[in-house]
Amino acid sequence: MISGFGEVRPTTGNRGYGQTVSGPSYAQAVKFDLRYPAQVFDEETGLSYNLHRYYDAATGRYIQADPIGLGGGSRFGCVAGDPLGHADDEGLQRRSAAPPVSYAQSID
Repeated sequence: MISGFGEVRPTTGNRGYGQTVSGPSYAQAVKFDLRYPAQVFDEETGLSYNLHRYYDAATGRYIQADPIGLGGGSRFGCVAGDPLGHADDEGLQRRSAAPPVSYAQSID
């Protein structure tokens, strides 16, 4: 993030299960309510919301059961315990976070 004076400011990021990490000056200057993955932080509850259910980044689990039932694997878990390799944008099913890249593709 760049300030109005062209100075580089601290940015925010996420740990594996979506806990937000940011510098203190950033937290005071900008309200940043986007969370991981495609979630919006609800200040009142302290939870993140992604369309169908609420997620607790401190525990790495949703507080409601998966709306698609057992078809999602773990009813309360997040992306089968693999937050770096998968995402669950709508809180309904996991998907690969990035398409697989072969070694040959990576050197082109």
